[in-house]
Amino acid sequence: MKIKTKNLLVYLGIILATILILNSFGEPKGSPIVYVTLSIIGFISFFFSAHTKLNICIRRNINIFSYVFFFLAPWQQYTMDSILWESNGLRLQYPDELRLKTNFIIIICLLLYNVSSEFFEKRESARKSEAMYEIHLSGQSKKIISVICVISLLLVIVSGKLFGADSVESSSLTDQLWNIVMFFPVCCLYIIAMAYPDRKNLVRKNVFWVVLVTIAIIYFPLFGVMARFLLFGTYISILCLWFSKAKYNSYYFLLMFLGLCFAFSSLRHLSNLTNLSFIVDFIHPDFDAYQIMMTLIKYTENKGIVFGRNVVSALAFLIPRSIWKGKFANSGGIAINYYGSWFTNVSSPLFGEFYFAFGWLGVMAGPILVAYIFSKIDSWNSETHLMKKGTFCIFSGMAIYISRGSLLASMAYTLGLVLSCYVISKVVHVGVKKINLNIP
Repeated sequence: MKIKTKNLLVYLGIILATILILNSFGEPKGSPIVYVTLSIIGFISFFFSAHTKLNICIRRNINIFSYVFFFLAPWQQYTMDSILWESNGLRLQYPDELRLKTNFIIIICLLLYNVSSEFFEKRESARKSEAMYEIHLSGQSKKIISVICVISLLLVIVSGKLFGADSVESSSLTDQLWNIVMFFPVCCLYIIAMAYPDRKNLVRKNVFWVVLVTIAIIYFPLFGVMARFLLFGTYISILCLWFSKAKYNSYYFLLMFLGLCFAFSSLRHLSNLTNLSFIVDFIHPDFDAYQIMMTLIKYTENKGIVFGRNVVSALAFLIPRSIWKGKFANSGGIAINYYGSWFTNVSSPLFGEFYFAFGWLGVMAGPILVAYIFSKIDSWNSETHLMKKGTFCIFSGMAIYISRGSLLASMAYTLGLVLSCYVISKVVHVGVKKINLNIP
């Protein structure tokens, strides 16, 4: 695959920045094999982050996540012999044997996921229909969209959600219903963007500015009250509307790389731009994904697999725990609490969930199944159907959150937003016209 000169220069810049960051951690201490396997994770993640047809998609974001959270972060944590949740009572050491097992599981998952994705993407491309559709918004539909946005904004303001206390990553039914309401304007933006693909024409529409202003208020980052993944997952989903096929895909990689390395922790309470940090520091609980995955693997070795009950609990996000008493809690929280930590609101990486659910069978089958599902969703990037296009944008935006986990909370958030799209698709009626394209 030929790489454009600008992309090549940016990718070389990312590699150089990576080397400088690794050197800033000091001289490696510990087993060389651990560092070698971490480097393999970094190489695989980088290669498949650069080797994607789409600029923004689920697969790319999963690999970018792995590059930072499974390569750079554990490198520093291992070099400095840091146990992130030790101060909260965690009584667990991470020996080299456990690190190597974790690294091999990550490597297997990354390879199976990416290779399977390549296969499924080619198959989806071969099956792609030559029939496309364009949608038209009537004057009444535009009024309905404006009313939805105004009502959503008023509900958020009156409820105190706009300036209220910091929202934790919760999978409770009440929180998910509020997430659905707040996401209505974003779904309306999806419709408008599909109805007016020409951006010059789009900006002339009054309804576009009504929707955009509403989104800007509800998802304003400096309020510092919204969960980071919902906030910035929404931003990424909006970028998908216009930049999923950008010519220079290295720019997005660079943006995400810098954002995750320098701003990820600062975004937790971003009420002032001065809170942003320009120092790379992965010795922070926000980068606990790798260590929680080791904890989850160790827990599974001791207590056994859960036969997929964590996955079923995640998919049943609308069923309250008061109704289903056997509904699982956050997988990472279960494991870390078992080893003494009183704090359980921690991450639980998707690859770790595979092992927790079915052991090595989950490690082998999970990435392939997920590759099939996510490749199908990624193939919807050019659709003009709200549910398909919206699902693609939402899952692409939330892919980093899904990768970091926990599966329970991330699926509750993500599927709740998809449900928001479904509601809007039933309320806002659009005209559909078939277009025949000659695809070579």
